[in-house]
Amino acid sequence: MKKPIISCILFCLILLPIQGQEINTAKIDSFLNHIEKYNQGIGSVVISKGGKTVYTRRFGQNNLNKKQNGEAFKYRIGSITKLMTATLVEQLVEQGRLSLTETLDTYFPNIPNAPKISLTQLLNHSSGLGIYILRNDSLYFWTKLPQLL
Repeated sequence: MKKPIISCILFCLILLPIQGQEINTAKIDSFLNHIEKYNQGIGSVVISKGGKTVYTRRFGQNNLNKKQNGEAFKYRIGSITKLMTATLVEQLVEQGRLSLTETLDTYFPNIPNAPKISLTQLLNHSSGLGIYILRNDSLYFWTKLPQLL
C-alpha cells in the first residue's frame, strides 16, 4: 500500500515544476517506465495545455494476467469521491453559499433524522446515517442495507 502512495506523491512532485513550462515528456516517461517496470501501479496521465492534449500515457497492467492497461480500462476509484466532495463543499463555504452548520433537511428532507445531521457531520462521517443506498434513482427512495457480518 505504501508504494502506490509514494509513487503518486513522487509523480505529483515531478509535475509541479512543469506548471507554465514546456512539458518534459522524456522525464515523465522515465518516471512512468520505472513504475511500470517494478509493478508499482497502474494509471493514465493526460496533460492538456490551452485546451489541447499535449501528452497521453497509460501504464501498468490491469490484472494479474499481465494484460496491458488499455484505452477502455475503467479504474476503481474507491473513496476518492469523498475527498472531491469535501473540497467542493469547502469551496462553497468559502463563497458563502453553504454553511457547515446547515442541516441535511435543507436539501434532503426525506432522509431519516435529516434535521439532526449537519454538513460537518456528513463530511467527517459522524452523521449516524448508517449504510443506506438509493434504490431506483427516479424515486429517490432510501433504504437501509442489512448489516453484513
